[in-house]
Amino acid sequence: MAQTIKNNRKAVLVVEDEPLIRMMAVSLAEDEGFIVFEAQNADAAIVILEDHPDICIVFTDIHMNGSMDGLQLVALAHDRWPPLRFLIVSGEHRPTQGDIPEAPASAPSPTTARRSRARSTAWSDLARRSVEIAAAMC
Repeated sequence: MAQTIKNNRKAVLVVEDEPLIRMMAVSLAEDEGFIVFEAQNADAAIVILEDHPDICIVFTDIHMNGSMDGLQLVALAHDRWPPLRFLIVSGEHRPTQGDIPEAPASAPSPTTARRSRARSTAWSDLARRSVEIAAAMC
């Protein structure tokens, strides 16, 4: 059964296979007042989207374990739930216009940092910017 959104809070789904990154993104989105669902791969994300039609934004990584990557998830979810909006991140490459239906927001992941603290700070900055974008999208 879908969760009822109270006080006009928006629901988002974070799809990320790295637990620490997922946890950070979830925490930041919750701090901004979103109701947040999380999935470790695209397969789990589809189940959550089926159960929670109130989700308005999917924040996804491109490279994940499972039967499909983030771009495949975006394509499938866009076909099934056209009102959804997507934030796409990648540590490997920036997707092209042709990779993404209706050109949702995308941002490169900060993977050039060698030390974990620097990488964590970069991910935190990216997640904060993404939450700001999500607030404007939904």
